[in-house]
Amino acid sequence: MNEKTFKAKNCNLNYFHSDIGSKQNLFLIHGWMKGWEEWFDLISKYKGKYNIYAVDLPGHNKSGKLEEYNIENYFEPISEFLQFINNDFILVGHSLGASLSFLLAYKYKFVTKIVLEDPPWYSENRGEILKNINKDELIDSQLKKYESMRNFFLSNKDEWRTSIDAFRSIKEYYADAYQLNPEGVIMRSIWAFHHDKNIWNVSDDWVWQDAINISKNVKTKTLIIGGNIEKGAVLNKEIAREVKKNINDCQLKYIDSGHNIRLEKPQEYYKVLESFI
Repeated sequence: MNEKTFKAKNCNLNYFHSDIGSKQNLFLIHGWMKGWEEWFDLISKYKGKYNIYAVDLPGHNKSGKLEEYNIENYFEPISEFLQFINNDFILVGHSLGASLSFLLAYKYKFVTKIVLEDPPWYSENRGEILKNINKDELIDSQLKKYESMRNFFLSNKDEWRTSIDAFRSIKEYYADAYQLNPEGVIMRSIWAFHHDKNIWNVSDDWVWQDAINISKNVKTKTLIIGGNIEKGAVLNKEIAREVKKNINDCQLKYIDSGHNIRLEKPQEYYKVLESFI
């Protein structure tokens, strides 16, 4: 797989690039705690039709580190990279990558379509997360899940000397997930070993995005794919409905899966994606 480096102002970005000379381009942005390789399935499916870029987010996998991690700081080097490429793109993002794709569509006209897989829009008001006020079940579950993960990784990462050490530790932490998807936990372990420790050392509101107000100025054709909150998905349906109202050409689809919709329900996901792009 052909990996390259883009030297942004604040950090180097590692990315995969496949150029087949197509007039159409896909740009793939992974979610928090993952790496560009999470898109192997999608790349395999579309490598004969599109030029494809898949980037490692700052602090993740083989990309460089940032001094501080929040959604705005993640955005800057990715934005710089797209401006450097200077081409029309279909953006496909998962989770944090979906939120970043949304910001890129808000800012740039060369983003022709966006596909947002379960963006973490689980709170309309920032104070609900930051001050723990007016919490509902979704917000509360996300905060508890995040706190547990943060404590685990900050406590254990310094002890890992190899990715095998990371795997042994993470296999125990994600015991149920390992039984269901051992390959996924192995990949998560490799990524976690290479990630900057400080991607976990952030405040509870670091990923919050004012999606409703941003959507009022998004002109890009949009597909939002949500999952089942009871199975681990994070997209608040009320926020999603408001975003859809504000975008002239916006589809909102739900698939009965957890947060990793594409991997958990690939047939349903690709049927929706294929129809859209």
